[in-house]
Amino acid sequence: WARTWTLRWDLQLATVVYSGVFNTGVTFVLVSWAVERRGPIYPPMFNSLSLVATTAVDAVVLGTDVYLGGVLGAALVVVDLYAFLWGKSKELAAAKAVNAEQELRCAGDADDGIA
Repeated sequence: WARTWTLRWDLQLATVVYSGVFNTGVTFVLVSWAVERRGPIYPPMFNSLSLVATTAVDAVVLGTDVYLGGVLGAALVVVDLYAFLWGKSKELAAAKAVNAEQELRCAGDADDGIA
């Protein structure tokens, strides 16, 4: 029993260390990039999408059964993610329009002061 828990320098240990370091590093870089580009709201929205991908890969590679509840849940996650991204794009477009209007107003005020 204790022998199964002993650490040895073999391919299993190398695989676990490589996977842990690589996955953690890549995840950190991608999350940091997404936060820098779009803000802190975006990365958590895609966490649930990883569950959908995991279920799909599990069903295809390992041949596990997928039930109706899982399919409906996955569809709901995708619809919710799409609704969030659609709403966020509308919000960003409205913010850009307001900023452009304010810049025009400021440029008009600056022209009045010169004359």
